[in-house]
Parts: sequence; C-alpha cells; structure tokens
Amino acid sequence: MKIGRMQEGGLYEIKASTILEKERLDSKSLLPVLKGWRDSSSSVSRPPFLYLGWKQEDWTYAHQNTNKIHYILWKELIWVMDNQFAKHVIPIWDGVDNG
Repeated sequence: MKIGRMQEGGLYEIKASTILEKERLDSKSLLPVLKGWRDSSSSVSRPPFLYLGWKQEDWTYAHQNTNKIHYILWKELIWVMDNQFAKHVIPIWDGVDNG
C-alpha cells in the first residue's frame, strides 16, 4: 500500500510480518510515532487502526524531513505514522466500497 492511497476513515491492519518500532517525537509534538520494518520470521496479530489523514504542521518530522504529518488512531491513542510505514499495512475497510 502507498500512503497516498490510504483513505481518511479507512480501517487498516498491520501485516503480521512487521516488526514495530515506537518512538516519541521531539518536544513540539508529544505524540508517539509508529514505524517498522519487515521480518519474515515474525507473525504477530495486532488490532487494526483508523487512518485519520494528514496535515501540514509548523514542525518537521525529522526522520523523514517533512512537515506533512500522517495521523492514525490505534489502541485508543492518536499516533504519527511514519511515511514509509504504509507499505506494512493492508486495507480491511475503506468506508466506501466495503461497507
């Protein structure tokens, strides 16, 4: 999946072969960041998340050097989603065609 194809309000699951890395941003945003990488030996089932969309912020996400910030709702918290993380997700409900 490419991040540009993700739909606001869409429900997505994280591929079981993904190792998650969670970090905190600098003091300008107190939200945690969700990112990860593929590991074929991993097989972890996780709850789905809701893609909330993106917003141009007045601060920069240094890892990707961008201020176009993508937000998700996962495990009852709002997270910043790393731009490259979209390749580790699968759509399960997009709010239009599936429901």
